[in-house]
Amino acid sequence: MQLLSVRLFYLLIVSLFNVCFVLLIFFRRCSVSFQIFDGNYNVWTDPDTFFMLLYLYENHFLEPRTKAELGTGQAPTSYTMKLITWNTNGLRATIKQGYFEPLFEKYDPDILCLQETKAELEQIGEEYRNHPYTNKSGSGKKNYFSFFESSKARKGYSGVAIYSKVKPEKVEYGIGVPELDREGRSITAHYKDFILINCYFPNGGGAPERLAYKLEFYDAFLVMVNELKKKGKKIIFCGDVNVAHTEIDLARPKENSTHVGFLPEERAWMDEVIANGWTDVFRHFYPTKKDAYTYWDQYSHARERNVGWRIDYFFVSPNLLTSLKGTKILSDYYGSDHCPLELDIKMDK
Repeated sequence: MQLLSVRLFYLLIVSLFNVCFVLLIFFRRCSVSFQIFDGNYNVWTDPDTFFMLLYLYENHFLEPRTKAELGTGQAPTSYTMKLITWNTNGLRATIKQGYFEPLFEKYDPDILCLQETKAELEQIGEEYRNHPYTNKSGSGKKNYFSFFESSKARKGYSGVAIYSKVKPEKVEYGIGVPELDREGRSITAHYKDFILINCYFPNGGGAPERLAYKLEFYDAFLVMVNELKKKGKKIIFCGDVNVAHTEIDLARPKENSTHVGFLPEERAWMDEVIANGWTDVFRHFYPTKKDAYTYWDQYSHARERNVGWRIDYFFVSPNLLTSLKGTKILSDYYGSDHCPLELDIKMDK
């Protein structure tokens, strides 16, 4: 019995030693690797600081720093913002089919841009207009700020929306040309450090005047964003641009060379966009990647065979190039004939 007590006491001492050792390594790593202390907090005596640090560490909200970067131990000055753009092909259908909430749960975007919502604001339930998210600071649930624009020309057509964790300083609707703004195709959100434009560009199919409308919209849009760029603004524009730029941006370029979405005049406009200093973020990271698409025809089950088109984009102005961290085509997410596209970008706090 005495021998058993000695062994238990020994195991207890060893366990306590291991716990202390792990905590020591943990706090030493955090104090060396992360900027979170200002010298006024003591993790050994302040339980709030202890649990805050543990929560941040476990949830990867602390950015690794080298010793040289630590300086005086101030808080991180930047963070990674996640933006997602997605043509939903009908927001009410997306909600009804169960693809709306899982997008937030799976990807947790800081900003979500939707196109082809095909809905009036009052047709979207309040619980979907004010979607909640868990605040990373640990202060509980908050709601996204949401902004909707719908077609004035015809109900159940076109439409765009923005969901944002950060409230924009200003929101504008349209591209500033009344005859082109009746279809509810654009929302511009002005943030402290950048401007975001979410746009659903016209398809251009059908009657010849629709292609003319598309090209007129293209030209007016480029004028608008170029004017903002001249003012030195940091600009992101995204959405369904409804054109594959080069032959590697669609599965069958030869067969579609005379079809809307890959016409020479549409592709020439994309050339002009690039010539004006705008960067196609996906091609910035993957200049020669093939078989990377964001749209597939539903009727021919093209997605199963990956016979698609890359017609959804993020573009950025030159002064944001050094802030780009990555982009992903989220091709495993369903719910539309398009898939979401993600942009990760470094932003100042």
